Amino acid sequence: MAICAIPDASGFLQSVDTPIEYCTGFILLEPVDSANALHQLFDPAYLSAGDIQTAFMLGMTLPLLAYLTAWAYQTVINFASSDKEY
Repeated sequence: MAICAIPDASGFLQSVDTPIEYCTGFILLEPVDSANALHQLFDPAYLSAGDIQTAFMLGMTLPLLAYLTAWAYQTVINFASSDKEY
């Protein structure tokens, strides 16, 4: 169970009964909570089909866009420096 903790004037963490959504300090987790988060991350049913499609498209298009951007910069730099080569 996650606990909301807020530091006091001396720097010590004091647990408060604030819901986790409204916690302005630190959220303290137990080992069970982090194990559940890892379990959700690797659970195939955790992501919807639309989320998986979005992740796939990002994985395919971001490297392509990075390559095309680098190619465009190289073309502009080569064009700008070709005037000086006589």
